[in-house]
Amino acid sequence: MSDSSRGKEQPLADELDQIINRIKTESVALSVALVAEKEASAALRDQVERLADEAAAALQRETYHVERMERLQEANRSQEREYLEVLAERDLDVEKLRDRHDEMANEWAVRFRRLADSHAREVDRVSAELSMAKQEIETLHSEVAIVRTPLISASNHLAGPSGSIYVVDGDAVASCVWPDVDSGTSRLKLVAATEGFGRRSGNRTELLFSSSEGMEGLTNRHAFVRIRVPRSDVSVATVLHRLGEVHSDEHATVVVTDREGFAGALSVLRFAERLGLRASEPSALALGRTTAEIPSAANSVGAERS
Repeated sequence: MSDSSRGKEQPLADELDQIINRIKTESVALSVALVAEKEASAALRDQVERLADEAAAALQRETYHVERMERLQEANRSQEREYLEVLAERDLDVEKLRDRHDEMANEWAVRFRRLADSHAREVDRVSAELSMAKQEIETLHSEVAIVRTPLISASNHLAGPSGSIYVVDGDAVASCVWPDVDSGTSRLKLVAATEGFGRRSGNRTELLFSSSEGMEGLTNRHAFVRIRVPRSDVSVATVLHRLGEVHSDEHATVVVTDREGFAGALSVLRFAERLGLRASEPSALALGRTTAEIPSAANSVGAERS
């Protein structure tokens, strides 16, 4: 082989080695992410099992109290029979004795209602924690998805009654309503406007942003809004698809975006109108710009802000 042929093949070999090394590095990173997901899933499963044990214990306590109440009622009925026998023997005032019995019955009824109310509150608390744990598991699976899921059915995106969930392309709405404001400020404004919309309508909103720029110090403890920032290797469109499918299993779900590939999605302009805001111009995504062309920080956030 001539020196010129070897000189041409050497750069190709070097490039192939670089590609192989890059694939190995990405494979290691993916393995680490999968291990972390498995650990998180295991922790959540342990939490669900603990909550289930607590629910079983609460049910056992309720059964004990009900049986105790039945024994007390039986004792009360036995005492009533004894009172009636004494009245028959001594010819006492039956009406007074019945009044006393009614007072005792009312007293026990009040105690029983208080016990039942306390048990109902405990069961509701455990049920709510179980529901939150289930949602956290579903959310964890949605955030590690890196393959585009099938198109979401258009019927799932129709606006529902109070209790619906909106899955919103946050950067598109913010740039549409506040085009002359920096991205950080517009995002904060959108969070506030969406929280107000939730308080008025009773609907919850999942706000997706491509980065965490301008949201430093902003907590995710809103009553009606949840803020999400996908990992840098997961696109906003992928998470929009995934969350739309996850929530549509249990709630009326409305996906808000101007991106292509979302049949039946609510447009950014229409969503802005529901928030009571006036859009100054079509969103950047509606004009064909990508999220990379919208001013924002590098997508360095690895997961949803807690």
